[in-house]
Amino acid sequence: QQATIMAREYARNALKEIHSSKDAFRKLISGGTPIEPFDAMNPPKSQLGGIISFLAERTAEGNVSEVSDTPDGAVFVFVRKRTLPDAGEFVSKKIFMASLYEKMKRNSANLNFQRWLQSQCRQYPQQER
Repeated sequence: QQATIMAREYARNALKEIHSSKDAFRKLISGGTPIEPFDAMNPPKSQLGGIISFLAERTAEGNVSEVSDTPDGAVFVFVRKRTLPDAGEFVSKKIFMASLYEKMKRNSANLNFQRWLQSQCRQYPQQER
């Protein structure tokens, strides 16, 4: 547990150094563990893939993310480049994305109805017999 705390502290200190020094930023770009390009529907296939995807989605191109704690320490990512899908790729995924969007809307409407229904219910104490 002490090692995890030290790793998290090291990551936070490294991020502070990166923000304050161009040399540290260059060192980060040249070092680190490269990750193969991925998209939001297919995050990296590693133990930290979900966290990496989450951080990358919220970080602008050419910037470093905030530090995120992991079970074994902490992680942050540098987003080197973002690429938009080409038109052919968009067309091939359009039907899937439209059905996913419709499913999300249905689930949201159902959840809102369930919440409304619960808010309208009253519980009355049962009378003793």
